[in-house]
Amino acid sequence: MNIQPWSTEDPNLYVARLELKNPEGKTVQSRETRIGFRTIEFFPQDGVYLNGTKLVVKGVNRHSFSVDGGRATSAAMSRQDALLVKEMNMNAVRSHYPPDEHFLDMCDSLGIVYMDELAGWQNGYDSKVGPKLVKEMIERDVNHPSIIIWSNGNEGGWNYNLDPLFAQYDKLQKRHMVHPWADFNDLDTHHYPTYLTGVARFTNGYKVFMPTEFMHAMYDQGGGAGLRDFWDRWCTNSVCRRLYLGIL
Repeated sequence: MNIQPWSTEDPNLYVARLELKNPEGKTVQSRETRIGFRTIEFFPQDGVYLNGTKLVVKGVNRHSFSVDGGRATSAAMSRQDALLVKEMNMNAVRSHYPPDEHFLDMCDSLGIVYMDELAGWQNGYDSKVGPKLVKEMIERDVNHPSIIIWSNGNEGGWNYNLDPLFAQYDKLQKRHMVHPWADFNDLDTHHYPTYLTGVARFTNGYKVFMPTEFMHAMYDQGGGAGLRDFWDRWCTNSVCRRLYLGIL
């Protein structure tokens, strides 16, 4: 078969049909799901590679919210948001919780990579509830080609005891896992870096650089610097050749 890989530029998808048959060979249940074929690799002090090519990630944070429906979402809303991301010349999205599946479907269709995150704000889930949520999230989302990284919590909200579960349930792909805001697992995801960023975090480039939040209204620390100012500074740095730059 001449399989065409899935990528952000060419999001090729295929339909897999699954059938459950009884002992007599009669189909008692069937399901069709869209899948994509691609490879995801992470290399310390280098970055994330999609199908053997380094992926420069430019993305945004997204909440499941609209001025019209509040927290009530729809496939139409997901499509509108995903198209807006593409129109901004972005290729990635992160949320503070697993999104509706129809948003992941849109990411699969349009070629947007996604960081799938175990919910949590400033306090991580304990070791009783957390394992159940990790299992549910990964078992539901594991076959979406758009998902390239797992995220355990947000800022102070991670539970180290949950970390091994991500690889356990993502047995085939074992996608990389991060703790947002932390310098963890060879990814520096420090939130709200200053415009100058700092010698240790960027100029020396000792870790893959991927701030999972920045340009916060309260913590921009950029003295009025905008998105273009940050991006131009990062991309003109001499170590940019081996950094995985993410604005998420």
